[in-house]
Amino acid sequence: MRLRHYETNRWLWFGLSLTVFVVLGIVPLLEMKGESFRLFGIFAVVPRLVSGKPEFADLAMLGVILLVWITVAAAVGRLVHNAAVIIFSPRHERSGTRH
Repeated sequence: MRLRHYETNRWLWFGLSLTVFVVLGIVPLLEMKGESFRLFGIFAVVPRLVSGKPEFADLAMLGVILLVWITVAAAVGRLVHNAAVIIFSPRHERSGTRH
């Protein structure tokens, strides 16, 4: 059995990761007392940062949440990319033949 090498399509990976990033931002993640929490809600901190009196805690919170959000989106995008490349790649070898 020979291992197959699959090429990374960086644009496909980027597009899938961007899609996951947006979906994670739109979909409500927590539902508490009739209020839903969405990741895009963290950008409510931005006016406080721009107003001239930024708090380090606000900046740190925004940075950590964005870092985790981007990492999860890239990882899930990569997994979906891998599955898509394997499923849609052309089959160059016949089953049962040896090289």
